[in-house]
Amino acid sequence: MNYGDHPVFATNTPDGQQFSADELTQIRRLLERLPTGEQPIGGERGYGDVALARQASAIVKLRRQIEAMFAGQVANDPSIDLLLTLFIHRARGAMLTVGEACLATSAPPTTALRRLTILTKNGHVQRVPHRHDKRTVYVTLSDSAAETMRLWLQAAQNIEAE
Repeated sequence: MNYGDHPVFATNTPDGQQFSADELTQIRRLLERLPTGEQPIGGERGYGDVALARQASAIVKLRRQIEAMFAGQVANDPSIDLLLTLFIHRARGAMLTVGEACLATSAPPTTALRRLTILTKNGHVQRVPHRHDKRTVYVTLSDSAAETMRLWLQAAQNIEAE
């Protein structure tokens, strides 16, 4: 994508300083990941699940709180963190890189990557190559995994305390 000389893409910060090459690269990568109005990866589903995405975000926060309360002595399954995080981003029309998805878990990166690979082999996660940068790979939920997560989150709304 060529941004041209549009003022929104100026190379100076508001205070007149120059952005570094790394900062400009980060900005470019973030802009490339914004939804473009094209057909979403994995079909039409996902964009209307904003309320369920908020619920998924709350679950992720609760998982982090319980970990903190027990000083890391309880283990959380990174697969659940990955599924929740990918559901949230799919609902927002965004994708994560493999590295970003792994960092979204509370597990060591190698463990998270191993779980992500298993989820991919089982058809729950799809890897999507970047359009321009062959070194970058995005991950997103498959349609069936997104539907399963949606059903699970809806069921969770209906659970009553006994």
